[in-house]
Amino acid sequence: MIRAGFIKAFLTAFMLVVIIADASFAGILDDKDFGLLAMKASEDAVGRKAGDYALFDEDGKPFMFSALLGAPLVVSFVYTSCGHSCPLVVSHLSKALNSAGNDFGVKFRALTVGIDPKDDTPEKMKALGKKLSADSGKWRFAVGAPASVERLARDMGFFYRKRGDDYDHLNMVTLLSGEGTVLKQVYGSDLKAEDILPYISGGGALTALSVKGRVSAVIERIKLLCYTYDEKTGTYKPDYTFIVMMVFGAVI
Repeated sequence: MIRAGFIKAFLTAFMLVVIIADASFAGILDDKDFGLLAMKASEDAVGRKAGDYALFDEDGKPFMFSALLGAPLVVSFVYTSCGHSCPLVVSHLSKALNSAGNDFGVKFRALTVGIDPKDDTPEKMKALGKKLSADSGKWRFAVGAPASVERLARDMGFFYRKRGDDYDHLNMVTLLSGEGTVLKQVYGSDLKAEDILPYISGGGALTALSVKGRVSAVIERIKLLCYTYDEKTGTYKPDYTFIVMMVFGAVI
């Protein structure tokens, strides 16, 4: 009886959290709702094939997104005026990708796209690439017309919005197959090689996540929603308000 009662209480609490989340998806976009919407958009994109869009590379030369396919592709979105999370994401991404050695540029490539149509220029994207010592044959830094960038980001599940001089978005990169299908989303600013390379260095075949891997992925998503970025320290700290809200909902 106790066990049955506990299971029933747990399922009730779980459904309450789901209902709260569903209400957030349809509700007003406050900060917490934005995180939930962004997460839903990113997960919904898995299995989707990206469309083909015109972009401009770091030298200002036009190219089509499809020109980068044929091998797995690691895609990230940034805005060059970002002073906090974007530099962390691309810096850790650079270390993760370069740890693959000669496989980077042969078995897979990378693309970083600027999302700020006013401030992100080919020159600034090129400067970002140089800062990372990125080889343009392996890693392209691109911009595009606002509509093209928005559609590409939507296809990848990258959900963002402008707020003041900054943009709200998840810290994430998207792994694509050689055919342009979204294989996996990798969350967080502290990206590691083991989060990325097993999915793309073998030619783009998606490896099934183990139970341990699935649990780790859930934990990372919880951390993403329950932590906020501290600009003073350059790190993430617990969002106690959100944590208390979730615990209170579960208790009820």
